[in-house]
Amino acid sequence: MKTVLITPGDPNGIGPECLVRAWGSLVELCRPVVCGGEAALRAAARLLRSPVEPYSVYNLADAVPTPRRIPVLVLHDTDLEPEWGAETAAAGRACFAWVQAAVELCLARVADALVTGPISKGAWFLAGVPYAGHTAFLAEASGRAGREVMAFASPSLNVALVTTHIPLAEVHRRVTTAGVVHTARLLDGWLASRLGRRPRLALCGLNPHAGDGGVIGREDRETVLPAAVELRGSGVDITDPRAADTLFTAQARERYDGVVALYHD
Repeated sequence: MKTVLITPGDPNGIGPECLVRAWGSLVELCRPVVCGGEAALRAAARLLRSPVEPYSVYNLADAVPTPRRIPVLVLHDTDLEPEWGAETAAAGRACFAWVQAAVELCLARVADALVTGPISKGAWFLAGVPYAGHTAFLAEASGRAGREVMAFASPSLNVALVTTHIPLAEVHRRVTTAGVVHTARLLDGWLASRLGRRPRLALCGLNPHAGDGGVIGREDRETVLPAAVELRGSGVDITDPRAADTLFTAQARERYDGVVALYHD
């Protein structure tokens, strides 16, 4: 079975509880090992009156997950009792350390995959962590900074984002023709490998009604549409920019394999 590292997220948040609740199902799917947070997992198990019990391991070879035992890789000076709901620098430091360690193990090919629990961006900020979230850190650690694409995947809907964690007021300045092309090509290649065929992509517009031909802003005509033309010229099956509120319906999910969206949410 594949070894999957799991970071429990912020020790003061919902991540440890979710992990305890899900544990019985996880061991049926893979060889899960938790990276840090034993005290928070114990507290969550007590809170839920769960029979699941975390235990310490010092290397991955010693981890033997069972439906009732959670192997937790020990990271010194990062374990702390949770303060449920509190946003603290200590929790941010611990949480980030767990992610760092898990990423290093994955990049060293000691583990096969990483699943991250929910963090608190505020706690990372209080701890002085120079990243707005997992995405930026993962991109830098893997040598992909500036080329990464955030995507959401499911059996019926796959979405890739041209911009991510920036204020909405900055989006129109950060959306570029090159950025749309880059995002769409990555989504196209990834879906092609999954589907075994050329995927059908839809492209979200930036403005309401995708600009209504320039009546509601000219960005869709001058920035987004040229990207669609360039992509189709290189063999990518993608629409012109469409009104975003038409692309997340049941009918659209049947028609398209993936959506290129220009901003988060």
